[in-house]
Amino acid sequence: MRVLVTGAAGLVGTHVLDALRSRGEQPPAQALVREHSRAVVEAFGAEAIVGDVTDQSTWQRASQGVDAIIHAAALVASHDSFDEFTQVNVGGTRLAIEAARRTGARLIHISTRTIRFSPFRAPTSTRGPSARRNSWCKRKRRAAGSPSPRSGPT
Repeated sequence: MRVLVTGAAGLVGTHVLDALRSRGEQPPAQALVREHSRAVVEAFGAEAIVGDVTDQSTWQRASQGVDAIIHAAALVASHDSFDEFTQVNVGGTRLAIEAARRTGARLIHISTRTIRFSPFRAPTSTRGPSARRNSWCKRKRRAAGSPSPRSGPT
């Protein structure tokens, strides 16, 4: 099985690569990474595909012939601007969805609890009443092309 992993040099992504390698996949995966992360993914035996998750031509090149896309790339650092968060987290996710649709690959989207949940109010879905105020839920709905959630229970 040919698998493309985004965010493969991060905490979650390296665990994904390790799990794929332990299953005996050779190479364990292709990894869409920035140039400075190449050595990290190659240390896990992955084939590095240098590019940017916000670039459609990179996605076309990276997703060619894959059976699955594991999308773990995201910005989570507080020093990044909202526009940068949106470009990577919404734009990158939208391109992952488009690549999966175009190639017929299965898409697995991985995110972290720190992006999804506010310490004050944890939405249970991207469509529930508390999701209207949660910026993570808004960005994910926008990436998927979904309308805003309706008012009331889901």
